[in-house]
Amino acid sequence: MHKKNMLFITMLLSAVTQGADAIVLQTSVLKLLDGVWPAFDGDTLYKMSWLMVRYDVMLNGKIVNKETKERQGLYKFNGNYYGIKDLAAIEQNNKDNAKVQKDFQEILKSAKREFLDLNRVFIKQIQSQKQFVVKIMQESCDRRNIPNSYMLKWAETPFGAEEESFDQNMTSFTELNKFMFELRNFLGDLFESCPKGYAQYLEIIKKQRANRAGA
Repeated sequence: MHKKNMLFITMLLSAVTQGADAIVLQTSVLKLLDGVWPAFDGDTLYKMSWLMVRYDVMLNGKIVNKETKERQGLYKFNGNYYGIKDLAAIEQNNKDNAKVQKDFQEILKSAKREFLDLNRVFIKQIQSQKQFVVKIMQESCDRRNIPNSYMLKWAETPFGAEEESFDQNMTSFTELNKFMFELRNFLGDLFESCPKGYAQYLEIIKKQRANRAGA
């Protein structure tokens, strides 16, 4: 358990630092929310880093060989396991294959259910800050030149209707891959833009490492 816990902490830090193209957002409201619960304090950023790890696994698969970085997807199709990113590519290459499209719908249901289960608590926590989060998302999308991001539409969905909206709009792996990639980038932008929250986050990681080392 000790090694697994240390590995998980390393994965959290890696998920945060992987976003080399992260953007420092300038939205003024960020200064008010940076380091403040339930918006972007260290504990919230910790939860965000955990989500980023899970998004990466869902999109690209889990690492099964630490030396080669070989990954195995979570979703089984035709006897093999794929990540959402690869399934989106297969989907695009089989647009006219009715059987593939039908098989994909069942796999898609499973992936969508997993996504909603992962995000339910986090969405509930930041609900009171939703109007501010939408503004921050808007800047991220504008600066990344994503004018029609579903991420924005989803964030603006009335409270309690997020899951229904997601289920209705995520009708393909192509859409799900795009949405999760954009959301992953947005979380990376938040880390880059919240120095107070990030400092608190690093303190949490530091304490966890100390606790693991002393266990």
